[in-house]
Amino acid sequence: GASVISFDESSYEFYNLTLKVEDIQQVVVAFLTIDTEKTNYQAYKFQFKLYIGQKETNLNIFFNGENVTASPTITLPIGTILNLTVKYTDTNGIHILNANVSLSTDYVANLTEQISYQQYSILIDTNSLSIGINTISLKATKPNHFEYVVRIYIDVRKIRTSIDTEDGEDTITIRPNEDVKITIEVKDLDFGGGIEDAQVTYDWKFGDGDFDEEGDGLYEITFENVPAGTYTITITVYKEGGEYDFEEFEITLVVKRSEEENLLFQILLIIAIIAGVALAGYLIAYQKYLKYPKPVRKVRKYKRTLKKRKIPKTEILSREKAFKDLFTENFGKSSKLAKGKAKEETLNAGKIVKKPLENSMKEKTEKS
Repeated sequence: GASVISFDESSYEFYNLTLKVEDIQQVVVAFLTIDTEKTNYQAYKFQFKLYIGQKETNLNIFFNGENVTASPTITLPIGTILNLTVKYTDTNGIHILNANVSLSTDYVANLTEQISYQQYSILIDTNSLSIGINTISLKATKPNHFEYVVRIYIDVRKIRTSIDTEDGEDTITIRPNEDVKITIEVKDLDFGGGIEDAQVTYDWKFGDGDFDEEGDGLYEITFENVPAGTYTITITVYKEGGEYDFEEFEITLVVKRSEEENLLFQILLIIAIIAGVALAGYLIAYQKYLKYPKPVRKVRKYKRTLKKRKIPKTEILSREKAFKDLFTENFGKSSKLAKGKAKEETLNAGKIVKKPLENSMKEKTEKS
């Protein structure tokens, strides 16, 4: 309703009235009527409209010192500290004191006023946020000032990692039946250093198991007496808490001989095959023929021909002819070896044979 307020007379020959409007929370239009009167003076009355509204304000948002007012969105790995700074000013850029600047929705907190820096700020630990996009309402208010409400977005992701062998090679070559030691290095790409206390497992053709931790992000395993072949070893890393983003890592293990060893092996294999075939042939021949004496073999050969209609080609010689042929063959060989003779003597094999035969016949007659 209407109220009557008197002006205070000033020593400066004017009248003064102060209206307190700090607690007004909305736009107000007031009609004021001023009455002036004094004895022996003409009264004067006039009316005017008073518009009472909130002050215009400006708001600027900074992430880690960078102005992001146009697009207040940021992506951070979990475990990061975000410095959120707000500058709340009037249209002249003057800092608004004693304002209420707060956060709500996915994160609830109040910003602290730093008068010396003419700003409001807060440190947000991303460990207190959820993995994924967090929507936060930023609100700046003060009586008789325009209120600001802005949504900011903080995308919290897992920590990036790398998994590799200590020497950076994903293919390992060894000789058959050798032992191989594999060392895996697990690194934190966001904050640096090796990742310790992780569970590193492997899986391949011959089973699965765990790596042994050596410290500073290094993990080792030794495979013994690996046979020839090409194997894929799949390595998986896990750390409790789910803060790290691990991907599977594969190593190719090639177990083979060198080219020189392969050539030597092929040569030895060929020799072994030839020797084996020769030995097998000899054993077969021995079982069929060679285990019998030569005369028995001839008899067995002749025996097989008895069932045939054709006359066998085997020629049976008389004792005297066989002896003559044998003597002539041996004598001819010995005569070629003799040296220093002017000419060779011609011998009559018939006479030589005849004399021993006649002597033997005489000896038999005398005995009888």
